[in-house]
Amino acid sequence: MKQLLHTASGSIVVVGLRNRAFTGRLDAGDVVELEPSPPALVPVAVKHSGTNDSLQRATDTKTKAHYVEGSEKAAASPQPGTQTVETVALDEIQAVAVHTSVGPGSDTAWYCAVARYDKTLTVYHVLNGKARIVSQHRTGKRASSLVFATVSATGATPATATTTSQSPNDLTVVIAGDLAGDATAFPLELDQNVTVDVENPPRRVLLGHTASMLTAVKVVPSHDAGTDEMTNWILTADRDEKIRISSFPATHDIQSFLLGHEAFVSDIDANDRECVSVGGDGTIRYWDISTGAELATLTCTESSAGRVTIPVKVSFLGKDQIAVIYDESTTLDILSVTRNVNVVTLTPLTQISVASQPLAIDSPDDHILLLLAAEPLYLQAFAVVRHEHRAYSLESQSWPFLNALRTSVAEYGPIQMHTAVLERDEYGRLKMDKLNETRTTNLPWNNVDRREKAKNRNKRQKKRRKQAQDDEYREGSDFQQIQLASEELS
Repeated sequence: MKQLLHTASGSIVVVGLRNRAFTGRLDAGDVVELEPSPPALVPVAVKHSGTNDSLQRATDTKTKAHYVEGSEKAAASPQPGTQTVETVALDEIQAVAVHTSVGPGSDTAWYCAVARYDKTLTVYHVLNGKARIVSQHRTGKRASSLVFATVSATGATPATATTTSQSPNDLTVVIAGDLAGDATAFPLELDQNVTVDVENPPRRVLLGHTASMLTAVKVVPSHDAGTDEMTNWILTADRDEKIRISSFPATHDIQSFLLGHEAFVSDIDANDRECVSVGGDGTIRYWDISTGAELATLTCTESSAGRVTIPVKVSFLGKDQIAVIYDESTTLDILSVTRNVNVVTLTPLTQISVASQPLAIDSPDDHILLLLAAEPLYLQAFAVVRHEHRAYSLESQSWPFLNALRTSVAEYGPIQMHTAVLERDEYGRLKMDKLNETRTTNLPWNNVDRREKAKNRNKRQKKRRKQAQDDEYREGSDFQQIQLASEELS
């Protein structure tokens, strides 16, 4: 899973297009590119069966981006027994995040974080249209999700998420959820006067999901009805069908688990009271964060290919609407959230079809929805418009940043985006699906015939060992003496 789009208050946007990252304000025509340091582009040949691994180096200094003609088609339907080479750039972007403070200058200064395939995490400070690298870190495993959070120095409720109102002594960190199941906090900026220990860099592992990978991380403020106080929670979703809610920054204090998905959780979004999740079981689920109760479930329909349509990304659009996109589908759905006492209903509101596979969605405010897709538009903006007789529609919007982004990308030619959100193996099976692993119930050694053959084989081996021991005894001196004595007596 990748997090290629993130927004913050003030309509600040950061987006990842293969190995190029851009940031800016929606209402401004300035686009800031977040350059990697140092640049690297190393395609890796992946062996599937019966072939040798190889490592090919290809550096394109002219285009600056990752262009491989037909690579997605080759990876989509490889033939078993043949080598399928999937070109992977070491600087290909895995996750992005943006963070801004409330106060003077927040519209011209913000922080961005970019995690790449080579396990590097780079933090940028953007000021007056220019980006400066303030820190670089190495993650243990590749990051799948990023989020900024602030820890209060006074012990009061810490500010969180994409916007903060903080004192100078508060500590802001960037949290990376990785493929090893860990959520690790890294400092925003490193003291240039202090020598960093390469073997023990400044970081803190906040929590871990045992033997699983994290697919999404969110930090949200929450209202404690019992004490009437505001607290902070960190929500982490994983491949093992669960969502964990922990206190932040005291992550050892687990509040609850959101249990109900029957396959991997592909994405989550949350506000101060509720959470919405989507997963590989083809369901959209709505939760109460404080109690962990599941409030509503909506099952997606099957695709024309006979497979369950898998929702892969979800985003709140205000508190009464959510947006959903699906894997191997060009559909964008808007659902309404209706509350009646303790009953929540998810109802399809409107739907549109876009030109190519949507890769990410996010909402900078209650009225704008951003959608990331392939060329030539890349980033698009929509607004939900209500008409007469309770009819709704999605209308495309034009913003200066979107036009400037396309112009900036066009200078080096189109960037070939991925054609699917979820990765599949050479047989078309989802890599996220646990049925492809040895942890499932359909195991070879659980087969009745196989177990019976193994039982008989063990019996034969035991019989041969006993026969060998008897032969060795007969050849020994003690046995021969006993045999001679018996002959004399007879």
